[in-house]
Amino acid sequence: MSKDRLKAAHLTALFADSQRIVEAQERIVEAQEQALAATEREAAAAARAEANAKEVAAAAARAEASTVRAVQAEAKLEQRSLELLRIRGRLSMRGVFDHIEEELKRDNTGYAGLSRRSLWLQVIRSKPQLRECLAQPAVFNSSTLPRPVTNDDLANLVVGVYKTLSEHNHSNKSPAEYIQAGETLEIVEGQLSKRQCRALYCVAKVFGFPAELKLNLDSDSE
Repeated sequence: MSKDRLKAAHLTALFADSQRIVEAQERIVEAQEQALAATEREAAAAARAEANAKEVAAAAARAEASTVRAVQAEAKLEQRSLELLRIRGRLSMRGVFDHIEEELKRDNTGYAGLSRRSLWLQVIRSKPQLRECLAQPAVFNSSTLPRPVTNDDLANLVVGVYKTLSEHNHSNKSPAEYIQAGETLEIVEGQLSKRQCRALYCVAKVFGFPAELKLNLDSDSE
């Protein structure tokens, strides 16, 4: 082979090597660009995740603040209810009953002409939480019934509690015997049985009165 041909072959090989080097460099640059793009996407995703986390935290804070406001509003409502009873001189176990019945008849004209039993039957039907509370075994003794507890049974229980309180309404007991110092209505066993106390507690709590049970734990009577 002549020198010219050898030189041409050598230049051709060098050119091919140069092309391969350029192509390899281009692939490296492309890979770097892809890696950079992936990093940017990851950074954007992280930023979105952080923004979402902040939004969730802000929503949780708003929900917590709303819950606090609701609790405060409920406490104010309870305070106003008790203050109203106190002004009327009726912050007692029977006083709570009288207040609730008057409010029900005032707010719902359909209750106005009802007997006490019919009124409480309607209330129990319209307030599932009251029915659930009154139907508890510790409140209503269903063991003597040959059938499931009915709303009529529970209405009779509530009316029986009121009747018991009314029978003792003119005794020498003062409201202080039924009220714990402060703003909580004490429901005291003695005038009422344990089951009657629990029934009155259900009524008081469902209608927003802070109440405390005072049961004789040394007695097994219900």
